[in-house]
Amino acid sequence: MTRATRFGVATIVVGIVVLGLKYLAYRLTGSIALYSDALESIINVATAVITVVALSVSAIPADTNHPYGHNKAEYLSAVLESTLIVFAALTILREAYQGFLNPRPLDTPVLGMAISLAATLINGVWGTLLMRYGRRWHSPALVADGRHLWTDVVSSIGVVIGVALVALTGWTRLDSIVAGLVALHILWSGWQLMRDSVGGLMDEALPREIVDGVRQIVRDHGTGALQAHTLRSRRSGPRVFIEFNLVVPGAMSVAAAHAICDRLEAAIHGYVEGSTIVIHIEPEQQAVASPEVRISRAPRIMFTSPPDSLPHPAIIDTTRAWLEKAVIGLNLCPFAKAVHTKDQIQYVVSDARDPDTLLEELGECLRTLAQSDPEQIDTVLLIHPWALADFYDYNEFLDEADAAVEALGLEGEIQVASFHPDYQFAGTDADDIENYSNRSPYPTLHLLREASVDKAVEAFPEAESIYERNIETLRELGHEGWKKLGL
Repeated sequence: MTRATRFGVATIVVGIVVLGLKYLAYRLTGSIALYSDALESIINVATAVITVVALSVSAIPADTNHPYGHNKAEYLSAVLESTLIVFAALTILREAYQGFLNPRPLDTPVLGMAISLAATLINGVWGTLLMRYGRRWHSPALVADGRHLWTDVVSSIGVVIGVALVALTGWTRLDSIVAGLVALHILWSGWQLMRDSVGGLMDEALPREIVDGVRQIVRDHGTGALQAHTLRSRRSGPRVFIEFNLVVPGAMSVAAAHAICDRLEAAIHGYVEGSTIVIHIEPEQQAVASPEVRISRAPRIMFTSPPDSLPHPAIIDTTRAWLEKAVIGLNLCPFAKAVHTKDQIQYVVSDARDPDTLLEELGECLRTLAQSDPEQIDTVLLIHPWALADFYDYNEFLDEADAAVEALGLEGEIQVASFHPDYQFAGTDADDIENYSNRSPYPTLHLLREASVDKAVEAFPEAESIYERNIETLRELGHEGWKKLGL
């Protein structure tokens, strides 16, 4: 039994106690107004039973026939409750009309009012608890029951005032008038409850402020995507459903798009409790003119052709400065200083403007490194400013680079590491400082000898901690500190 269901069972007990007290007040006084109050309490007990049944059904886990759960049973119960409330109001109106035509004096009105007030106090306390916890647990059935009890509280107070006036003035028809006013109040409350419950059955959207919050989350955490559109939401009891279309660059890998979705889902889950999120990935060709969310992409360095002002020596000098100031200067790679000092790094600038040409040049560099004396060339930096300037294209090319190593029979002998101006680790935002550990001035493939890596690891026994240490170093440095490096 769920906590909501336990509240529902307790409501039945409370309803029976209150019904007994109000019926006693009616029998003592003969008041039509108190009779109307007791009649409403019968409805309270009936609706409480309906609520328990609805909560029990709602708690049933999703199954094949109901993949989204059984939460709407609560809305159905709320609709039934409102129907019973309306029926009770019409019954009271009939009795009030008959009483107005045939008025009668009241018996022991003071005692009757005291008993009615005690019952009203019980209803008020319990109704407050039902609404408080119903909202907390997103239970429309408990909220509906709480509202119904508070409707009863208001009407009961009106009834007691009316009975008091009848006793003071001796105007017996006032008793029927009060009963009629109570009935009209109950009728209005029942209509409001029915309207809200039907709205739940019709899959109403989340409040505008929550939807705006979701849009802001997509804007803040969707880096790498282009836009989001057709955002839809609905609530079904405690469950919330959110879906939207996310437009990404056409060349983006499935893995990269999936990483963005994971990031967005985690952020939205933290904002909207109990949410189920569906994100439909679309290529940039499916972008719309007026999207609900535009996502800013990190600026990218793009070269369409090798300009005269960017000769190979200048590219190498820029790369070497990055190596000295960032990689060695910040000790991002403890192994780099030795090969740099011994001048064992070969810098190769590629004029390739497409992946196929770059792949051919990579093959030549791999063969050259494999055939070279490690004391002369220990590692190679293949810099390619005019090919794969987009990081997602570059990231996909790495699989081809590994395949080239394997095709040349160099697996276990040479490995390829990656550096890029827009490098982004999975699960990070584009501007996260951690990414700067692998950000170079130009797209670069780093060819390393496995033997040299093994030797370096032996000399640095805590090699597995390098990544975590680099993150700590970069976070302490910050973006302003990185800018001061002049890279």
